[in-house]
Amino acid sequence: MDPVYTSERENFICKANRKLEDGLFDEVITLADERLSRYPGDADAQIFTATALVRADRLTEAREILSKLDVMIREWSRVYELLGFVYRKQDANEAAIKAYKKYIALNSDPPVKGHLANANESEKDEAPEYREEKIDMLREESERPEKLKTVTGKIAERKCENES
Repeated sequence: MDPVYTSERENFICKANRKLEDGLFDEVITLADERLSRYPGDADAQIFTATALVRADRLTEAREILSKLDVMIREWSRVYELLGFVYRKQDANEAAIKAYKKYIALNSDPPVKGHLANANESEKDEAPEYREEKIDMLREESERPEKLKTVTGKIAERKCENES
């Protein structure tokens, strides 16, 4: 990854955490907006903005940002489906199952279940019984009731490069 981006990211996270700890929620949002102007769609900036909004009890605004992030995550989750396919092709079935479970955990909505019933272009050369086994496993997993998981605490604890 680009070292400038990495350095700026770490510095941003450090500053944003410090401002959150100090209760300076509007400053966190301003800092995040500045980062978003340099890196549109930056997940860190959006998460810090949502966190500051939640802490400031501006829940409707936070929910709007988190809903957009949810869409982004679902779009990127296809990586796990494709990774599962790659692992299966390499006969790494346990790794494939883990990847598929991640995909399902991120996509438990009914439209996704319909997607899973359709063969991907990349899977047309699979043995039909193997593909059906995968689809059955994915359907079974996706129909399980999901448990609500919460994460508390800071987004990240970083040592600041600049303590100013």
